[in-house]
Amino acid sequence: MASPNQIIRRFTSLFVLPLLLGGGVLTGAGCVTDQQVIDQANAVHGQIEPTVIDTEDPELQAYVQRIGDRIVDAAEEMYQEGALDGAEPWMFEDVQFHLVASPTLNAFTTGGKHIYLYTQLFEESDSEDAFAAVVGHEFGHIVGRHVQDSMQNQYYTLGLAAGAGLVGAALAEDGKRTQTATTIGGLALAGGQVVGMSFGREAEREADELGFEFYVRAGYDPEKFSDFFKNLISQGHGGGGGVQGFLSSHPALEERVQTAEQRAAAVPADVRAKYAREPFVPSTRLAQYHRNSQTFTAQAAAAAKTGEVNAFTEALAILAAFPACVGGEADGVPPEESPR
Repeated sequence: MASPNQIIRRFTSLFVLPLLLGGGVLTGAGCVTDQQVIDQANAVHGQIEPTVIDTEDPELQAYVQRIGDRIVDAAEEMYQEGALDGAEPWMFEDVQFHLVASPTLNAFTTGGKHIYLYTQLFEESDSEDAFAAVVGHEFGHIVGRHVQDSMQNQYYTLGLAAGAGLVGAALAEDGKRTQTATTIGGLALAGGQVVGMSFGREAEREADELGFEFYVRAGYDPEKFSDFFKNLISQGHGGGGGVQGFLSSHPALEERVQTAEQRAAAVPADVRAKYAREPFVPSTRLAQYHRNSQTFTAQAAAAAKTGEVNAFTEALAILAAFPACVGGEADGVPPEESPR
């Protein structure tokens, strides 16, 4: 597994340096463009790709992609009807849904045309509907431009940190300027990140809302949208609120379940009948897919414990370091699965 310093260097090269150099954070350059997001997503994919299950089990990967395509097609139908303000045609073209080998319970998108579903999360989804709800949520982040918003927020955060550090250095005593600049800059950066997390909760809520609409249009059961979150709660996750709730980038699982149930109850019977479709595979076949997935999860867990540094273990480290998109520490998700 890559060391913490290696992870930091990798993340710096993938995210921080592009923000500083490409975004013009210190010079107040313009807003993040869709092309910047797409380019960054492609660059990150190159680092994660060793964990992608495709040639190892093409049938399993194809199944995940079919679910994703079904969600995207439903969203594109809404877009054609003028129901998705701010969306662009590129968002519905060649979106790739990657199943990645990892013992971490997570799913995320880097924007652009890449969405990652971890094998551990796939195995925790006890029905195709439950898994499709997560897929819809992740695609909701793309349509909602949440990656663009996050990148823009980081521009301001990094600029704030750098500016505060420079001011602190100017006011500090001789011989202490470097230390003062570092301390003040770090505090400002932390403050900016807390603000960013607050925006993140609203983005998560919007992704749930958009994902639910896509999910229903794709023919999945509205009543089952909250099943994945209910499963987490049944395993002892949940809670939130207080200081931890404020610092979490996600609404509490209980809130997400309650909101999803309210949305489901509001879906008219004729709408359910209009869009209802059968899952791609029966439960017996899904169980076999879960067993196949467990093989990859076990291999990834074993590789992570070896201490070896190679393309696969470095990719695993990046997957483990991504903020959780199914819940934060405030939701009771174990520390190894909470945002880093």
